[in-house]
Amino acid sequence: MKIDHLKNQVLIVLDFIKPNKKGGWYFIFLVNFLIPISILSQKSENFLFNTSEINIPTTQTNTPLNLPKNLKSYNSCTNLLNYLLKIKDERFDFIDSSILANKLPVIFEYLPLISSGYQINHEGAYSKKGVWGLAYLTALRSELVVNNYVDERFDIKLATKASIIYLQNLMKQYKDENWAMLAFITSPNYVSNIIKNKGSQKWEDCKKNINPRFLKIIELAAWLEKNKKQEIKNSIFKKNTVSKLNLYTFKENIYFDAIAQHKKIDFTKIINSNPVLINSVLPKNYPVYLKRSTGNYIIKKIDEILNFQDSMLNDLYLDNLVSGQKKHLVIQGDVLGQIAIDYDVSISQIMSWNNLKNTIIYQGQKLLIFSNSSPNLENLLNHRISNEKYFWQILNKYPYLKIKDICKYNSYQNLKPNQKLKIIKK
Repeated sequence: MKIDHLKNQVLIVLDFIKPNKKGGWYFIFLVNFLIPISILSQKSENFLFNTSEINIPTTQTNTPLNLPKNLKSYNSCTNLLNYLLKIKDERFDFIDSSILANKLPVIFEYLPLISSGYQINHEGAYSKKGVWGLAYLTALRSELVVNNYVDERFDIKLATKASIIYLQNLMKQYKDENWAMLAFITSPNYVSNIIKNKGSQKWEDCKKNINPRFLKIIELAAWLEKNKKQEIKNSIFKKNTVSKLNLYTFKENIYFDAIAQHKKIDFTKIINSNPVLINSVLPKNYPVYLKRSTGNYIIKKIDEILNFQDSMLNDLYLDNLVSGQKKHLVIQGDVLGQIAIDYDVSISQIMSWNNLKNTIIYQGQKLLIFSNSSPNLENLLNHRISNEKYFWQILNKYPYLKIKDICKYNSYQNLKPNQKLKIIKK
């Protein structure tokens, strides 16, 4: 390895560190001791991780990849590449969706592949850790918690969010995906040193000054992106996807439950394509990826969906006479004991119906109250909530129902474990 490349390795370690006159001995130590040891300890020149730590299933199909001449050293790694590409699509597709949702270059999808081989507990050179191989200082500047007890770089979702912010900043700085990738896997100081020494920011002008290992890894990512586009006819989504996903933005919050009343949709796929969504709501003014048929249907039926949603949220479909259910709005001075007396129920019943852990209540809080004299209708059954949170998930177990059927006998709310819903028998 050329001495210039060795010096550039130093800049990776010294990223964000300002050398001073007294720091010369530290530089010499790095060049003569730390860097050579680090290079010799790298067991694979083709990746930034130890390939021997990846356990490839014996059933893995080794499909020929027809790699170009400049990547011929990867011919011995085709089985590993096939496996990593498979788990990229099957287990880490939310990373790809996040890259797309934030309008970043598609090639960035391959950074976890080349950095860690999708190893959640990856620990690489220069204390880079996690699936994304984030450096310590990068993690801190992204507001991840890293201390003696917690390292959020090992949390895939938090690390993905931090990496996207970091990549956005790198794209603003370099306005070039190649430089951004190089800065991500090394450091901004490493990139700045190359550009300064060459006197040019053009990628092609500087390629000869870049460590061949890093250059080859970036070229691999570029080829994998190009190859994927060719394989699936420029679609960025999985093979065998019938409809492409399109970007939609709506002017109002749209609840999955309101959509489910009008059309049967696999909302799990929407969540997988948009991992940033956390409350089964399409947020207003936020771009989301939907199948064309789904997005166009929502646009066509938007008025009906929103009208139903408004009635649903305000419990206008609730039949209080049948359900025996009421809502009590807590006002100043209310206590649970007096409320129980007023409705002829027990304190423990109110606590159970509202999942209260203690008797403390707050002004403005809405409490569900069920009448002890409610009729016991034979056409209803009690469904105990396990892990469902939303009404649309209930429809998966009772496909003959509509959301409106559930709203007729139950106040609309986020569901909680052990809560009971009245469900119409089939």
